[in-house]
Amino acid sequence: MSEARIHPSKPLRFAITTIRQKTSLQKNIYVVRILFCLTTLALLAMNDAFCRGRPGDHPWLLAVGLLYPHLGHLLLGRLDISRRRGHLLFMADGLYVGAVTGALEFAMMPSLVLVIISLFNWMVVGGPILVLLGGTFMFAGMLISGSSPDVSHLLSGSACLASDGLAVFIAIGYFLIVAGIIHRLVGELRLQQVEFQARSDSASTAQAMAEQALLAVLPPSAAQQMADTGDCPTEHLPSATLLLLELSGPGATAPTLDDAKEVLPLCNAILERHGVELLKTFGRQAIALSRKASGPDDALKAFVEIDKHLRNHGSPFGSDRARFSMRATLHTGSVTAGLVHPERLNLDLFGAAMDELGGLMKESAEQGRPGLIVSASAYCKMSLTAGLTPLHPAEPDSTSYLLATNPRS
Repeated sequence: MSEARIHPSKPLRFAITTIRQKTSLQKNIYVVRILFCLTTLALLAMNDAFCRGRPGDHPWLLAVGLLYPHLGHLLLGRLDISRRRGHLLFMADGLYVGAVTGALEFAMMPSLVLVIISLFNWMVVGGPILVLLGGTFMFAGMLISGSSPDVSHLLSGSACLASDGLAVFIAIGYFLIVAGIIHRLVGELRLQQVEFQARSDSASTAQAMAEQALLAVLPPSAAQQMADTGDCPTEHLPSATLLLLELSGPGATAPTLDDAKEVLPLCNAILERHGVELLKTFGRQAIALSRKASGPDDALKAFVEIDKHLRNHGSPFGSDRARFSMRATLHTGSVTAGLVHPERLNLDLFGAAMDELGGLMKESAEQGRPGLIVSASAYCKMSLTAGLTPLHPAEPDSTSYLLATNPRS
């Protein structure tokens, strides 16, 4: 009951967690973009003031650098960065970085740091396609800045220690932050892997328990079908082989529950070896079925082996205190197999063949001795008829046959 109360809330909880993760990612991207723009502005302002001696020479770039991260987040911040539309923010970064690089007159160290950081961001987020688009926008930004790519002043070896030092500091700080983020993500991935493995182990255990539970209430074929499809539809078998077994204790006494727990697993193993499936047990009786054309011969061989083992060994554990005997009836005919109570997975057989099988068992009880009674329909399909004799030799119209078993001497 508690599981039913908790389970419906899990999809909602998962959706809320996903929304929170996306919101947190958007906030982190927003903060990182603001820091990136501030450091870019600091490089531009320091280069204008200390390297070129013209402080505030690019007021429009400074104004754009202060405003566009907020406008971009306001207009495009809800877009998923893993999709093409979410890459617009990073292409805008390329446009701005290109304009700043041109304004820096392509100073070696500051320009190199800005380009490397931009390329790294584009490769991580969008791969080669975003690198190509970002590079295109960066080139457009260089053209917008009105600066020509004249690097003759760099060939003389002149450099500005102030802007170069700040650029190196920005590069080191940026990649330290990236390393910290990657380390945290790796730790989260490890935790998720451990959680996923725990869930996988739990699911495997639950599946194994479910399969065992199905086998406990259904025969193997129906249990496998239920496990594969989630359903056990009604099955009509026009020519099924039915074997009804009845266990008797020592001296034809009624067997106890412990006796049945010892003998029936042995019978099941022998039946499976001969291709006959034990469907269900009820009291001292058990019914088995075969869908194959050789079902009557297989059922006959299985009964002979069961009877031989019981006469020679008694219980499966070789105890001399108990000598069991087995009566059985064998019949072929049309039956319908299906779930009587689907909620309880109660499989049963229906049809005229079941009634005839029960009548043969009553006739076997009248005989008062162990053996196998074979109906006429099953006898006609058998190739192993040695040892089978008419059940009532004095009656010419008798159609049943008997395989008598000798008690252990």
